Amino acid sequence: MEEGVFMGKAVLVPIDGSESSIQAVLFTISMVKDDDKIVLINVQKPQYDGFEKVGNISKEQLDAFYLKEGKKILSTAEEFIKHHHILQESIVRIGLPSIEITKAAKEISAHSIVMGSKGMSPVVSHALGSVTYSVIHLAACPVTIVPFTE
Repeated sequence: MEEGVFMGKAVLVPIDGSESSIQAVLFTISMVKDDDKIVLINVQKPQYDGFEKVGNISKEQLDAFYLKEGKKILSTAEEFIKHHHILQESIVRIGLPSIEITKAAKEISAHSIVMGSKGMSPVVSHALGSVTYSVIHLAACPVTIVPFTE
């Protein structure tokens, strides 16, 4: 894809390191067009409480750790996309996953969100993970759920 002005649709794909999220990436790769862009997002849920008990760790040091972990999680999905020569962008956020995913979708004017049915967080039901369930209800754009198949 040539560098320049982005004219296609942005598709946001949340990645949490689960097999389900990788299946969502593969599905997205199969459906985007040449001028579309895949925007990967990883949201690190902060765990600030209790760290004062293990030493003198600042919020800035924890945030740097979370950003590094998020980038590590995104790297596998980035490699899949890179091999298909599709325009891509990656975002790491710190916060509540469903809130950050839907905020990012608005900020990038996402055409849609494509996500796996189950991730790494506790499950609301046997059908959908808790983040997936929340995103469906909070998103201002269409959400495509890719079922997990083993």
